[in-house]
Amino acid sequence: MKEIEFPVNFRVEKRLAYRLLLHDSGAKILVGFTKDRSMDPESFYFHYFVQCLYVPFTTLNLSLGDRLGGLWTGNTLPQLNSEIHHFKKLDSLCTFEDFLNFSENHPYYGHEVGQLHYLALTHYILGNYTASLKYLQKISDFKNHTHAHWFAKEISNSDFLVDCMATCDYEKGMDQILKWQEQTMHALKLI
Repeated sequence: MKEIEFPVNFRVEKRLAYRLLLHDSGAKILVGFTKDRSMDPESFYFHYFVQCLYVPFTTLNLSLGDRLGGLWTGNTLPQLNSEIHHFKKLDSLCTFEDFLNFSENHPYYGHEVGQLHYLALTHYILGNYTASLKYLQKISDFKNHTHAHWFAKEISNSDFLVDCMATCDYEKGMDQILKWQEQTMHALKLI
């Protein structure tokens, strides 16, 4: 990672280069690049991604992103540096509103519940409670899924925020979102 040339506003730690989108509430979105091993110890894959840190997750989530090029090696670092230099997909991400636009116009490679969680919580943070509720209800609908137990945490989180909105206790919901963020950041060793 030390030989890869990232934009100046990116911080490099081990296999991760990132910058954070910050909201006045304290919520954070991770915008990053990461190096991933391949079967060949002399080569690696390289990914760009965007991850809402306030959505509970214990690892890097590459679902909202993609692989940059194919296999890379030490010999192809100049080409990778050129690719990163000309890579513009993440440049437009400056605000949480920009993130919503990116999220709605970029393929999401994980399960639909993950994308719904990103949208629901981001709208909640922005105070767009009607939009947040729409996505939270879609998550709650997974109670009827054949494998509803796979989504138990997301459903529980969704129900909690719906209850906060029903009682107009938006601050309680925001406090919980920031607690989830702290848990995610600890798991990713970003704190």
